[in-house]
Amino acid sequence: KDRKEKFIREYQRKHFGNNFEGATLSQSEIAFRAPEQQQISQWFKASKDFLVMIGPPGTGKTHMCAALTGEAWWKFNTVRVWREQNLFTHLRDAIERFGDYINTLKQALDDEFCVIDDIGSTPVNDWRKEIIFNAIDIRREMGYPTVLTSNYTQQELTNKYEARVTSRLFGG
Repeated sequence: KDRKEKFIREYQRKHFGNNFEGATLSQSEIAFRAPEQQQISQWFKASKDFLVMIGPPGTGKTHMCAALTGEAWWKFNTVRVWREQNLFTHLRDAIERFGDYINTLKQALDDEFCVIDDIGSTPVNDWRKEIIFNAIDIRREMGYPTVLTSNYTQQELTNKYEARVTSRLFGG
């Protein structure tokens, strides 16, 4: 148990930063109101579909992701965290090596629990729109729980990525 707790803390620090090492759901209650906390808890217990957290910087989204990731390591065999920018870089490298990115994207998102943090944080172009759509579609087809965060509102995400993206995220 101690080794796993140490691993989780190191994983949180590596993917979210020093401030989020050891983040827990009980600490997240500070930033989220009780109804939101209850919805997130129910979603995590059900372990399916998307949890989309949107709001301005400083509202606790990253802390909640770190806390959920810590809990996920106790519940799932595989957990993966991507910042949008890192996912794009990973896929560009795959294109340079293999000429294609779709298989790499599928492998990058095939974990039982996945977080994609900070959607919309990089300038949007057609390729990035395609990546976000495919990433959401892949996770939806797998049926695994996926957490996405963004500083944009639902309408702003629709304007950036088109309705087919947000309908998949917010349709359920």
